[in-house]
Amino acid sequence: MKFAQPILKFALLIVVAVGLWIFLFPAPEKVIRKKLEKLAQTVSENPQGNISRVANVNRIGSFFHPKISINLEGFGREVASINGRGELEQMALGVRQNNFRISVRFSTIHIVVDADESNATAIVGAEVKLNEQAEPIVQDLHVRLEKVDRAWLIRSVEPAKAFKVE
Repeated sequence: MKFAQPILKFALLIVVAVGLWIFLFPAPEKVIRKKLEKLAQTVSENPQGNISRVANVNRIGSFFHPKISINLEGFGREVASINGRGELEQMALGVRQNNFRISVRFSTIHIVVDADESNATAIVGAEVKLNEQAEPIVQDLHVRLEKVDRAWLIRSVEPAKAFKVE
């Protein structure tokens, strides 16, 4: 009985240490998933007032790499691509200034992290509603992420191509 108490204390210490390690250093997939969910939440916000709109646009921009490349082909828009965080923020501010309401939800997220854990790829099922429309626009997106100074930033986004079965 005397030997059981130190063993239990040691086992408890190991469990606490492992739990603390997992909490402080989560897996890259978990960090990326939370980041994408936070992006959807930030885009879906409807800020009132100019200062709130600019702050929201800056928060949106913080999710993206300075040299972001977004391909919008297939979305039925005049703009075919966005290059750079500045251009992205300008477009987001224009949307906010024109009082468009956007609701974004990522229904499925599949993440693959490279072996060196500096790049990752995610296939994301995006559901977007504009101005309270009844049916969302559903599109699978191919998102590439890059780890910059311990933060995962979105490097490129493009519509996911359907796989050809031959």
